[in-house]
Amino acid sequence: KQWYQRRVRGVLAQTMFGFLKTVNHKLPSTNVFLPGVLPTVSSENSETNRNISLYNHYLKDLCSRFPRFKYIDCSMFVDQQGGLKTAFANGGNDMIHLNAQGLKLYFSRFKFAL
Repeated sequence: KQWYQRRVRGVLAQTMFGFLKTVNHKLPSTNVFLPGVLPTVSSENSETNRNISLYNHYLKDLCSRFPRFKYIDCSMFVDQQGGLKTAFANGGNDMIHLNAQGLKLYFSRFKFAL
């Protein structure tokens, strides 16, 4: 098994890391920008948020192994409990998607990476 299959379980992680390995092999001069996955606001999703944090950790580690992969840190969106800061969430029934302030900051992270 590949290092990422041993460390991170889950179809998403294995699929993404396998895809990135293929991109690196087939398109070695291509720059790839990879943003961290944002957590959810709800405390009911604490296990999900822990998995997101773990995934981001290994995504960042993977990017450090390939010179053309750039991890876009989104930790400024995470509160002390590991959830999405409510200041950046849409609110109401939608506690996953970013509001205007959150989107502005999110896209500024991409601009900074470029």
